[in-house]
Order: sequence, then structure tokens, then C-alpha cells
Amino acid sequence: MKKKYLVLTAATLSLAMALGACGSYAGAATSLAARSATEANAKQREGAVENTADATVISANGGDITVSGDGAVAADGTVTIQKAGTYVLRGNFAEGQLVADAEEGAEIKLFFDGFTISNSTNAPLVFESGASVTIVLQDGTENAVSDLRNSAEDNKAAIYAKSDLTISGNGTLAVQGNAEDAIHSEANVTVEGGTLTLKAGDDGIHADETLTVRNGNINVTE
Repeated sequence: MKKKYLVLTAATLSLAMALGACGSYAGAATSLAARSATEANAKQREGAVENTADATVISANGGDITVSGDGAVAADGTVTIQKAGTYVLRGNFAEGQLVADAEEGAEIKLFFDGFTISNSTNAPLVFESGASVTIVLQDGTENAVSDLRNSAEDNKAAIYAKSDLTISGNGTLAVQGNAEDAIHSEANVTVEGGTLTLKAGDDGIHADETLTVRNGNINVTE
């Protein structure tokens, strides 16, 4: 089994967690709380209110999707982000899938602004290799990603990334991963903020390379 690593970088980080060398980062009933100093929180809040005036807006209403702007297309229950840029997601996307499939080296920012997505046949969020993705949880918003599959042959997480994934902001994110993991990256996962509530059949957060927690609150339940 490939050895996994936990990297903690905040000077005032507080962590309650027990891990074996090859253990998961967040098993059932594990609670992880990470808070940085007041100055770091202020910087995080500044980042969370980044200007999104020129962003592409993706609005969901059940199975109906509206894309206002460039870089993303919607078809047959799937929204595909095809190039680097900033995207704002709002509304409830039922039985939907969001795929990021941009060019190598692309940087994609997804601002969750009261966004929920669920799927019972596919992973709700799939980030293909090549592009790095940052999910920003807008201040005061509640967001959710639910993988309702009982099992899966591939993309075995509610949020499945094949490259680097960062989560930041000051909103909340509830992730339900029935099939296996709640969040899984084949590369690195960095948590810079937000309140994450993770429910998974296996791992709350699984990173094949490193997991870095700089700020935020993470709670994992069965």
C-alpha cells in the first residue's frame, strides 16, 4: 500500500487525529479541527470576497442549467468546464454532474454560492487531470455535494480530482460519499478554509500524495 502523508502548515494549528503510516486521513467518526491565527483568518476572508464580476455563472434549477459566459457548456445533465477561468455556481443541480476538463496547466476557480449537486449514477464532481481546481465557499453560504451511488467502479468519490484540489472560503460544504470516499484526489488536497462536513463509506478525505490543512474546520462522520 502506498504510504500517505499529512502536512500541517498553520503555526497555531490544533489537530485531534490518530493515523497509522498507511491509514486514511479521515476514517469514520474522526473529527479534525484546524484554525489559524486571527491574521490568517482575515486574509482568508479577503480571498473569499474576490471579485467575480467577470466570472461565468452556472445556475441550476433541478435538471435545468443556465450558463452565462464563456468556458462551460451544459448538455444531457452534465456541465463541462473546458478552459481556465472563474466560475460561480448557484442553485440545486439534481441528478447532475460537473466535469472540469481543461487544458494542461489550466487553473480553474469554482465559487460555490449556495450550490448543491447530487447524483445516483455518477460522481457529482469530476476534475480531470491537467487542470488544478480551487473550490471557494462564499461567505455565509451552504453548499452540498452528494454521491448517492451504492457502489462505483471508477471515480469513487463525491468529489473526484485527478490533479490538485484546493478548498477555501468561509462558507459550509457538506459532502456525502456513499460509494466510497467523500473527497479523493490522485494528487494533492489543500484545505485553506471553510467548514466541511464529510460523510463517507470509506475515507472522508483521501489524497494520493499530500493533504495540507492550513485553516478551516473538518468533521467526518459515518
